[in-house]
Order: sequence, then structure tokens, then C-alpha cells
Amino acid sequence: MLKKNQSIHIKIVNWWLSFILLLIIISNLPHQVVPVFSWLNCSVYFLIFLQTIALYKLGNANKNIFLNIGIFAFLHSLSFTDIFVGENFLYGDDYLRYFFFEYKYITLSFLPAFCVIFITLKYIFKTSSDLKIYLFSFALTIPTLIWNYFPFIADKEFILEVEDALLYKSVILFDFLPLFFLVFFGALLYKFDLSLGEHINTLMICFFIVTIMDITNLIGTVYNIIIFKYTQYVLLISLSFFSITLFRLINYSYSDIGQLYSSIISYGDVYGVPIKRKKNAFIQFLKIYFHEKRNSIGFSMLLLTFFINYFSNSIFIKINMTVLSIGMLALLFYVSALYQKRLNSGNFVNFKNKINT
Repeated sequence: MLKKNQSIHIKIVNWWLSFILLLIIISNLPHQVVPVFSWLNCSVYFLIFLQTIALYKLGNANKNIFLNIGIFAFLHSLSFTDIFVGENFLYGDDYLRYFFFEYKYITLSFLPAFCVIFITLKYIFKTSSDLKIYLFSFALTIPTLIWNYFPFIADKEFILEVEDALLYKSVILFDFLPLFFLVFFGALLYKFDLSLGEHINTLMICFFIVTIMDITNLIGTVYNIIIFKYTQYVLLISLSFFSITLFRLINYSYSDIGQLYSSIISYGDVYGVPIKRKKNAFIQFLKIYFHEKRNSIGFSMLLLTFFINYFSNSIFIKINMTVLSIGMLALLFYVSALYQKRLNSGNFVNFKNKINT
């Protein structure tokens, strides 16, 4: 019998693999060439989205923190659409393409800043309701956003009249807002040494690394420094660390001590203390996940599909290899189901047994 947290992890992984399959299919459409790590980062963002939604549905004291992170991660997971819009949105006659990139950059710079500010204010105003913290967060973020991007917001034609580097510089300036609050949160944590909740401090460290990577990447874009592919590598490591942290948090939240800890924060003490956790939980989950044949077969076929798509240039070969893989997958599922049916009905004969006469 699977535990509740193990069942949730399996559902999350299966939805995540479905999203990866979608990315593999979409990657065969005409698009701007980008490093494969960009696709991987989009997939990990979607994994983070699934994990945060699971934590939000749990309904603990920090559920709105995970809701904010979930929205941020989901919209970032859709960044793969950029390569289908155009290589450079300052050329051509398609105005919609220009505005897509403009508001996309503004939105994606706003979301992580809001997440960080919300967590910091929740740490400061520990007795206030989340509604008040939301209002305070918007009061700090929205005016700064309008002031920083005012030329782009006030005049929809402004972006057509300036170089794209100006927009990137505006994003860099705005990124210093969450960076300031991250440093401020670290100072508060050092001074009071109190925990807002399990793994929240670790998540803030992840936000710090991601923010630094975003600033670094944009500086490289503005000044034509070839660092994009390297920042994507570091970003993938940071997002993976983010996802592993959420994985451990789901395990902890569904444990007995985790539920007790959440109750204490919700109904009594507003701060908690860190709890020592098992370090082999991830390995245990992998064993449980791949113990089911359908999960092992599905993962293997998805991996095969990825290699077919990545190493084959001919669309004809890709289609044929994919159809062959799907056929083999269907056959393996059928044989597995038939084997299980015969085994359950007692009609399975083991020829290794010898008949004694």
C-alpha cells in the first residue's frame, strides 16, 4: 500500500513526463534553435509548478507561498513559446510579436519579485493575515513596476522606437528589487534565527541563485557576452535543487511530525524550528516508482523518444521510429496485462517446476 506522499509523487512525475513528451513533439515544429538545456529548464519549471500545487492543496499555513511560486513556475514553463514567435522581435511588421516579448519580460520579472517580497513580509508581519500581506506586497511591487517600465507601459509604440537592450536593462534594474529583499530576508534570518516554515529558507536561497542567474544572463545579452548557454546550465542545477527541496517538503508535510508542525504554526506558535529529515527519501521514491512496470516501461519509452528526436534530423525517420516505439510500448503493456491476468487466475504454468512420478 502506497503512502499518501508516495502516491502524490507518482502522479506528479507522470504529469511531468506527459509535459516532457509534449515538448518533444512541439520541438519538431519550425522554431529558433536554442540549447537543449532551455527545454529542460522549461520542463523543470513545470515540475515545480506541479509540486507547489500539491503543497497548496494540502492547505497548511504557508499554502499561499506555494500558490505564488506555482503561478511563477507555470508561466516560466511556457517560455518555450518564445522560439516560435520570432528570433528578434524588433524586426518585421508583426506588432503583436513585439508586444508579446515586451509584456512577457515585464510579467516574468514581476512574478519572482512578488514571491520574494510576499515571503519576506510574511516573515516580518507574522501575525497578519495573508490578505494584508498580499496588499502590502502589491503596494511595494506595483508602483516600482510602473516606475521602472513606465515608458513601455505608457506608450505601446515605445518599444518599436528603441533598441531591445533598453528593455533588458529595465528588467535588470527591476531584478534588484527582489535581490534587495532576499538580502534583507537573510539579514532578518541571521538576526532572529527563526523559521517561517520547513524549507522556506532553502527556497529563498534558490530564488537568490535564480535571480543572480537572470541578471547575469541579461547582462550578457545586453553587452554581447556569450554566456547564455552557461547560465542555462547553472539555472538547470538551481531549478533541480528547487525541485528536490519541494520533493522533501511534500514528504515532510505528509508525515506525522510535519502535520503536527503545521498545526502548531496555524493555531499557536507562528514560528517553528527546523526538523531533521531522512536523507534517503528520494532514493526510496525512485525504487517505489520504478517498481511498477507501467512506470518503468513508460519512462523508458519516453527516454527512447527523446533520443530519437534529439539525434535524428529526418522527420520521416522520427515519425517511423516514434510509431515503432509506441507499437512496442502497446505490446509490452499487453503482454504485462496478460501475464498478470493469468497469474491472478492461477492459469500460469511454471515450467521450472518438475513433475515427480
